[in-house]
Amino acid sequence: MSPDGDRCYLADDWPVALTEAGFDPHTPTVWLIEGLLQYLDENAVATLFGRVHSLSAAKSTLLYDVVGKTLLESPMMAPLVTAMAERGSPWLFGTDEPGELAGRHGWSATVTDIAKPGNEWHRWFAPAAPMDAPDVRRGYFVEATRP
Repeated sequence: MSPDGDRCYLADDWPVALTEAGFDPHTPTVWLIEGLLQYLDENAVATLFGRVHSLSAAKSTLLYDVVGKTLLESPMMAPLVTAMAERGSPWLFGTDEPGELAGRHGWSATVTDIAKPGNEWHRWFAPAAPMDAPDVRRGYFVEATRP
């Protein structure tokens, strides 16, 4: 919510609303972007990461998940992608270079295949493939730190 009680949307100038509500961009912050990026187009993703970067002090942490482009565009995902679009929530974005979303702003990123913790917690159906294996259909968890 904005300071005046109105709703604030991702496409709005939410950084202004955030700072007007008392957010201090000079204090290290933890950001969590979970279950969102696939619903945004590439320009909106770039804008979001630019805004997060501009609001982040040194030693801030950014945690996010992202669908791999190889997975998003795979035939096995077509029914889900179609169903989401029919429901008015199309999946628009995926990347197989997830660390670059924060990395292009100078953040250091550690990228993990979502299968790795899923297997460790017995909640994932497939083994994790090595991160350097090409064309693997996967999602990613990323932990990035601003130096």
